[in-house]
Amino acid sequence: MTARSAMTETCLEQKARLGKFRDRFDQYARAQEPNAPPPVHPYVVISRIRDGTTRDSGKRMKNQADQIEAEAAAPLLERMIRDIYGDKGSSAVQPLQWSILRYLRKTPADRNELRWIARYLGLTRAPVARALKTLESRGYVEQAISPADNRTKTVSLTVEGREKLNEDPIKVIADRILSLPKAEKLQFIRSIRTISLNLKSAPDDSNSKDPPGGG
Repeated sequence: MTARSAMTETCLEQKARLGKFRDRFDQYARAQEPNAPPPVHPYVVISRIRDGTTRDSGKRMKNQADQIEAEAAAPLLERMIRDIYGDKGSSAVQPLQWSILRYLRKTPADRNELRWIARYLGLTRAPVARALKTLESRGYVEQAISPADNRTKTVSLTVEGREKLNEDPIKVIADRILSLPKAEKLQFIRSIRTISLNLKSAPDDSNSKDPPGGG
C-alpha cells in the first residue's frame, strides 16, 4: 500500500467515524425531544460561533475607526468656533456677550429678563448678570425696572447694540454653511441640530460653572 493510499484510507475512516458520531448525536437528540426540529450538529455550531466571532471582530474594528474619525472631527468644530472669536482682548465682545445680544434681538420683550436669558443659555444667573453689566457699561444694552414686577429688571438692546450685531462673528459660519451644496447644507444643519439636542439631554454639571469669556 502506498503512502497516498494509506492517507486516503485514513481520511475515509475518519469520515465514517464522523458519520457514525453524527448519527448517534441525532438519535440522542431525538430521544430527548421527539417533537423538536432537526438538531444542529456541534460542528455547525462551532462554525457559526467562529464566523460570528469574525463578524463581531470586524464590527469592533469598524466602531473603533468610526470613533477615531469622530474624535478627529470634533476638534475641527472647536477650532472653527474659536477662530471666529479671534479677538480675545478685554475690550472685545466675548462669546457669552454675543449670545446675549442675539437672544435680545430675537426674543419678545416679556422674555428679556435675567432669568429667561440664563435659562435659554443653560447657565446660572451669576455669569449672565456679569455679562449684562459689561454690555450695559459699553452701551449695548440697557436695563429698567419691569412694569409687571418692580423686583426684576427687563433688558433691551440699544441702538449701539443693534449696530454691533452687524459685526456678529457667527455670520462668518452662517455664510460658509450657505455656500455648501444644498444636500450637504441640509445634512449639516440636521446633524448639528441632532448633536445639540443630544448634548442638552445629557446630564451635565457644567451649568454651575462660569463659561469661558463670559464676563
